[in-house]
Amino acid sequence: MDGFLNWLRHDTAGPLTLAAVGIALLLFLIIKVKVEPFIALVGTGVLVALAGGVTIEALFGTPIKSSDALIEKGFAGILGHITLIIGLGTVLGAILERSGGAEVLLGKLVQLFGEKGTPLAMGSPASCWASRCSSTSASSSSPR
Repeated sequence: MDGFLNWLRHDTAGPLTLAAVGIALLLFLIIKVKVEPFIALVGTGVLVALAGGVTIEALFGTPIKSSDALIEKGFAGILGHITLIIGLGTVLGAILERSGGAEVLLGKLVQLFGEKGTPLAMGSPASCWASRCSSTSASSSSPR
């Protein structure tokens, strides 16, 4: 068993295999078992970390000092970046709503994709940007 754990933690193929098994487990939990994705992600991450050789103390900290926990540092780093993105997105959404830009954007998307293609249009905002750029360049190149 020691040889397997040593291979799993130190050989190049070991961590890659561990990552592949972790992804397979994550997909299985979400698709087949219908576990909430966040819970499945955290649980799978903890299992992969423990299998990869991270100690429980390093992962969760100790009762006296939990601020050095890897899981806490990881979530803090991610949430610090995501919070800014969500906050700025909320402000942009409020500006679009109050200025009437949301209705204009929706009208343009329905015009381009039709009413049945609206879900596709909402999933591809780059298409609206590309069509706006092409219509802007077409209008600016027309003779006046």
